[in-house]
Amino acid sequence: MKIRRRTGNRRESARDRIIATAAELFHNNGYNATGIDQILKAAGATKGSFHHHFGSKKEIALAVIKEIVAPKFNRRMVEPVADAPKPLDAIRQVIRNLRTQGSTDDLLTGCPINNLSSELALQDRQIQSSLSALLDRWQNEWAKALRSQSDLEMQTGFKSARQLALYVVAAMEGAQAMAKAQQSREPLDAVCKHLETTLKRSHD
Repeated sequence: MKIRRRTGNRRESARDRIIATAAELFHNNGYNATGIDQILKAAGATKGSFHHHFGSKKEIALAVIKEIVAPKFNRRMVEPVADAPKPLDAIRQVIRNLRTQGSTDDLLTGCPINNLSSELALQDRQIQSSLSALLDRWQNEWAKALRSQSDLEMQTGFKSARQLALYVVAAMEGAQAMAKAQQSREPLDAVCKHLETTLKRSHD
C-alpha cells in the first residue's frame, strides 16, 4: 500500500513523515515485524523526533489509525453512502468501485483495518477498540442509510437494515482477507459481484 503524503503550503513535519511511513510499513510488513528504527530510517527522522512526538510504537499505531486509516476509510466507505438519496445504489457503487478501481497490488496486501485487527486484536485492547470503532461506524452508517429504504426486505430478503449492513461488511472484509491469503483477487471479485446482485434494485 502506498500512502499519499500530505501536501500543502507548509513543509511536511517529522511527525507527519513518521506516521505516513509507519502506515505503509505496518500495512506491507505487519506491525510486529516493523521496528522503530526501521520507521525512522525510512521516514528520514531522528530518534529525538520520535521521542518528542510519541512515547511508543503503539502511540504511532494509534495515530496511524486515527489520522490515515480512518479518514481514508470514511472517504471510501461511509461518505458516499451517508445521506445518499438511493442508499442501495450508493452501496452498490462503493462495492463496484472496490472491485473495479482498486489496484491488484493494493487489494492483495489486504484491508488495513483487517490486517491490524487480525494481528493485534488479541494483543492490545486499545488498538483493538480503535479498529472495532471503525467497523462499527461502517456498519451503523450503512444501516442508518438503509433504514430509509421502505421496501428493503422485498428487495434484498433481509428483515432489517442492520442485518443487511452486517452481512455486507462481513462479506467484504472476509473476501479481502481471502484475497490476501490466497494472493488472488478472485475471492473479492466473486463476493463483490454477488453483493452487487443482492443489492440490485428489483426494477433494474
